[in-house]
Amino acid sequence: QLGQKDLPFKILTPNYVPPNFSLTSIKVKHPGERGKEEVHLEYSDGLSTISFFQSIKEEGQHRNHHPAKTIDIAGSEGNLYHFGLIHLLEWVKGDLRITVVGGIEEEEMLKLANSVH
Repeated sequence: QLGQKDLPFKILTPNYVPPNFSLTSIKVKHPGERGKEEVHLEYSDGLSTISFFQSIKEEGQHRNHHPAKTIDIAGSEGNLYHFGLIHLLEWVKGDLRITVVGGIEEEEMLKLANSVH
């Protein structure tokens, strides 16, 4: 399943993606480098893309930008950033740092984030 056997963590996926979006690619960065692996799931509607990254969290890892807002995502604190029309949302779920980037509405991004399992 998605190259799962080669990773030290279970790949998480959202139960919800915005209408007309579907999974278009799955990539693993740094395969075999224990603890440094990063999974990149890409969803597209043919025009826009949503990138869904997950990796083992590292202590002290944070962005240099101030978040537009702090949000609760299924009991975890998440940070939402705005870069023009692009939104970036990141949070920690268990031992994983999850980052979602895309040109979708904030409401859709939060719905996607809250559906991750």
